[in-house]
Amino acid sequence: MNVPIRRGAVYWIHDDAVELPPTTRAKRKMHSRRPFLVLSLDERNAEDSWPIVQGFPLSTSDVVVTEYDVFLAAGVANLPKRCAVQVPLLQPIAKRHILERIGQLPANEMEKVVLGHLRYCGLV
Repeated sequence: MNVPIRRGAVYWIHDDAVELPPTTRAKRKMHSRRPFLVLSLDERNAEDSWPIVQGFPLSTSDVVVTEYDVFLAAGVANLPKRCAVQVPLLQPIAKRHILERIGQLPANEMEKVVLGHLRYCGLV
C-alpha cells in the first residue's frame, strides 16, 4: 500500500483479514472487502518493521450491534453507507491486508469510538 496508515482513518481491507461473529466463515456472509478503522498510533503504523495495525471492523449490518458500537452516517469519512464501528471487535490486522484509504473520521467521531472502547474495557 502506498498511502501512510493513519490513526482515525478508514481503509478498505480484505474481509477475511478480520474475525467477526459468528466465528466460522461458513456462517457469516463474506465480502471481498470491508471498511476498517485504525486505532493504533501513527508512529507505530509508520514503522516498516512492524507488520500490523490495530483497529475496528465496520459493518453495514444491524445484526451484531452492541451498546458500545458507534454509528457513522453515510458520507462520514467518505463511507458509501451507514456503518457501525464494531468497538468490541478491536483486533490486529496485517498491513498487507489494507487495500486503500476511504477517508478520515472527524475528531468528534473518533472521540466517540475511543470512549466506546474505554467503556467496553471498563475504564470509564
